[in-house]
This record gives sequence, C-alpha cells and structure tokens, in this order.
Amino acid sequence: MSVSLSSPIESIENGVDVALFKQASKVQEAVVSTLIEGATEVSDQIRSQGHPTGQNLDIVA
Repeated sequence: MSVSLSSPIESIENGVDVALFKQASKVQEAVVSTLIEGATEVSDQIRSQGHPTGQNLDIVA
C-alpha cells in the first residue's frame, strides 16, 4: 500500500512546472538555432564580400 504525501494541488503544480520547463527548453533550442543560423548567414555574407576579417568568423556552437 502506497501513501502519497503530496496534495492534488501540489501534483498539478509539479505537472505544470515540468510542462513549463519542457516548453522553455524547446523555446531555448529554437532561439539558439535561429541565432546560429543568423550569425552564419552574416559571416557568409562578409566572407563573400572578401572582407579580410571574414576568415575569423567561424561559428562555433
């Protein structure tokens, strides 16, 4: 026989916390991905224009 020490409200709050954390993780991944894509596009444009510092613009994720 198991006894739960958390109330139904606490269980709901914990579930919401987990759901929010998972959603925040997805948002963070999307933001980082978008930033890397944008930075890569900018560095590629600078390189294509023959800018001397273009060689130092490798994006490291």
